Amino acid sequence: MADSSYADKSLSNRYQPRPQLPSSFPDVLKEYAREVLRAQPTDILAWSADYFQKLALEEDPHAVVNPSSGVSHQPVSAPSSGPDPERDEIAQRLLRAFAQLDASRTGSLSAQVVKQVLMKQLGLSECQALYILTSEYTNLQGDDTLAYERFAKDAALPVQFFIKSHRDFSLEVPDGVTVHGMTRDDVEQEFLQACHEADSEGTGQLSVVAYRSLVKHAPFHLTPRDIRLLSLECSNEYGAVSYEDEIVIMFDRLVLAEAFDSFEANL
Repeated sequence: MADSSYADKSLSNRYQPRPQLPSSFPDVLKEYAREVLRAQPTDILAWSADYFQKLALEEDPHAVVNPSSGVSHQPVSAPSSGPDPERDEIAQRLLRAFAQLDASRTGSLSAQVVKQVLMKQLGLSECQALYILTSEYTNLQGDDTLAYERFAKDAALPVQFFIKSHRDFSLEVPDGVTVHGMTRDDVEQEFLQACHEADSEGTGQLSVVAYRSLVKHAPFHLTPRDIRLLSLECSNEYGAVSYEDEIVIMFDRLVLAEAFDSFEANL
């Protein structure tokens, strides 16, 4: 009987209507994960309670007042992570390295130069550097440059995380893997057809602008990170992209972008 009762309760719970989460919930959860990673509190439960109580106060200043009990809770100060000398030093190292490479003092560098700094000066792997460069906080301009002073501050935290955790991503793609429900052949054939249609003269090349537009409006669904990675890593010479060369490695890059998003979603 006990087993039957337990099974009944389990089935009942399983098929209960799921509560509707607010549309902003994914963003709230992502921001919370980033703040935890930034603060690295010793007492995560107390820190989290403070964090969400402050968030509730920002959304509704009266949210923590209980009229029925007459008890009014005092606003809780924002959880403070305190200074982080190690992270500050990473930001300064990045800034110094970028400034040395900025001969014309524009305050901007190409993404590929920034990638090399992350790898050679900070010791990150290529995948770790690409994760940072394709993240939302990396504000790449249309000419693949970024303002490095702001980037140095924003990138210091993930750089610190990768250095400490040694978390990395694999460039190896096992057989049988699909991405967005598509096999390697599916991706290559769909994109090759789109490129041939865009390449009316049959040169085997597209301008960088045309190629990136094609990526952005791909014949199959691509995530924002897919688009950023494919656009950032496309090899171009004199403003032209040999698209058949890109298509050969496109599937691998899409798998990598999916790994980046999965990692970020589970932070």
